Amino acid sequence: MRPLTQRERTLVGAAAGVALLVGLPALLLPPGGARKTGSLREESRKREQVSAELQRVRAEIDQMERDVASRLYPGTARDLSARMIQACQGAAATAGLRLSDLKPLPVERAAGLRRVPVRISLSSRFPQAVRFLYEVQRGGSRYRVDQLQLTATDPHSDQLQIELRLVGYVRGEEESHAGRS
Repeated sequence: MRPLTQRERTLVGAAAGVALLVGLPALLLPPGGARKTGSLREESRKREQVSAELQRVRAEIDQMERDVASRLYPGTARDLSARMIQACQGAAATAGLRLSDLKPLPVERAAGLRRVPVRISLSSRFPQAVRFLYEVQRGGSRYRVDQLQLTATDPHSDQLQIELRLVGYVRGEEESHAGRS
């Protein structure tokens, strides 16, 4: 191999300098470097928005849990069923009615809770029926009318046949061991 001339060495040096000037920033800074900084800011802003939304949702869940807890009967399903039966008997007495059928139904599981239904049947004139329904609903903040069916027994009178179902909720498993003792 022959030695390079001064001119060739200058050209090789210039080429290496140009390559360094062009290539070095490409090696040190990723393509679109300014865009990446903006993207990082955007990602940070999105993260803050998601954190704020998560905090809002958690607060909403906490409020819902408090609302659900305030509507749960604190005792057992058996106690709640007895309370609903007593409330129905009291409402019937206040309205001047006699209940023809009052029956606790099997307890159902529902989302970690126990759903406690009671079925009530009676015949009544319209004013007493309204009074009875008012008294039943007024008496229980821990249970609600779940189903209601009113049927006219005679189209020429105000006599009604009433079928309703009350439902209340208790926490999940409190009776599973109590019934075995």
